[in-house]
Amino acid sequence: MNTVKVSIKDDNLIISGELTQDTVMSALAQCQKLLPRGKEIEVNLSAVIRCDSASLAFLTALIRESNAKQSKLRFTNLPKQMLQIGRVSGLDSILPLAEL
Repeated sequence: MNTVKVSIKDDNLIISGELTQDTVMSALAQCQKLLPRGKEIEVNLSAVIRCDSASLAFLTALIRESNAKQSKLRFTNLPKQMLQIGRVSGLDSILPLAEL
C-alpha cells in the first residue's frame, strides 16, 4: 500500500514515503492542517522514496496553500526523479527550490 506522512518540526515540514498520484491528496490534506500562518517554512523531501508527475502538482498546490496562509516555502532535498520531471516540464524555473 502506498503511504505518505507529513510532520512538522520547528519550521520544517517533512514529507516521507511515496508522493504519487495515489498519495498526493492525502499529503496535501496533512499539509493543510500543519502549515502555519505567516512563517518561512522549509519543505524537506529527503524521505520521499518514490514520486511521479503528481508530486509536482502537489508542490504547486502547496505553494497556493502557503500563499493563502501568508507563508513562504522553500523546497529542499528533492528526489532526483522529481528534479528530472521538473526540468522536463519546465517547472524547475518557477518552484522555490533551495540550492542543490
